[in-house]
Amino acid sequence: MTATAASADIQTLLYAYALGADRRDHAALADCFVAESKIVGPGYELTGPIADIIVSELDKRFVWTQHNVYNPLYEVQGDTAQGVVNCVASHVEKQADGSHVKHDWYIRYHDRLVRRDGHWRFLERRMEVPFIASGAVQSLG
Repeated sequence: MTATAASADIQTLLYAYALGADRRDHAALADCFVAESKIVGPGYELTGPIADIIVSELDKRFVWTQHNVYNPLYEVQGDTAQGVVNCVASHVEKQADGSHVKHDWYIRYHDRLVRRDGHWRFLERRMEVPFIASGAVQSLG
């Protein structure tokens, strides 16, 4: 596999993760991981049915999310890769009074990937969140 092809396939994985989370699509999100995957974030570590955990937590806390990923840089060695990608993840929550607040999480994902059955998957995602910006937003529907 060429470096360009690997880069395109890894970028597809990054987009699939973001869209799977935003759509709360269990199957699409689960396809981003292998059985032994883990996600490490501020104060937590996820293992096991990661897609189910992510979808459940997003559903409990937020009425809408949008993950925007950019500037991926990964080093590929055979069927493994490691690298980093930036993300601004907007999380909208409904308040008790019916208003909405958006929290923009400024994330840097440090990833270890594996290629299995011709597809890249996350082996480990370490999520660094140094800043969160919050503010009121208006629902249009």
